[in-house]
Amino acid sequence: MGSLLLRLYLRDRRPARLGRVVMLGPPNHGSPAADRAAQRGWMRAVMGVNLARLRTGADGVAQALGPADFEVGIIAGASVLNPLFRRQMPGVHDGVVTVDSARLEGMRDFRVVPHSHTVMLWRRDVIDDVRAFLRHGKFSSPAPGRVAE
Repeated sequence: MGSLLLRLYLRDRRPARLGRVVMLGPPNHGSPAADRAAQRGWMRAVMGVNLARLRTGADGVAQALGPADFEVGIIAGASVLNPLFRRQMPGVHDGVVTVDSARLEGMRDFRVVPHSHTVMLWRRDVIDDVRAFLRHGKFSSPAPGRVAE
């Protein structure tokens, strides 16, 4: 959700010297996991108004934001920790966000890593990619098992 908050902020209050941005597992077109969670009353109660904002439909926050007009690299996950969630969402996903939903028109670089949504934050290859993008404006060359797109 942090990437959506950033995009909302940048839409309204662009810093003069923004620099480069990296998004990790961003629901740039909403999250099918949020769509499923919204079907359960207890999840709506726990997540409150933010659950609706994360959805893929017309009322989702992501739908109101346009393409990236800043230098951004995006890293999407392609692994699911909980096997029960593996078939809960369409396509390749990290358990929360699909690879397709992570994409954003105007992005400078895109990488799919073999990690789940939460775990990717602490993985050395992801940390190295973040550093590379912030320094050079592109991710490092993909290592075996990773996909560069």
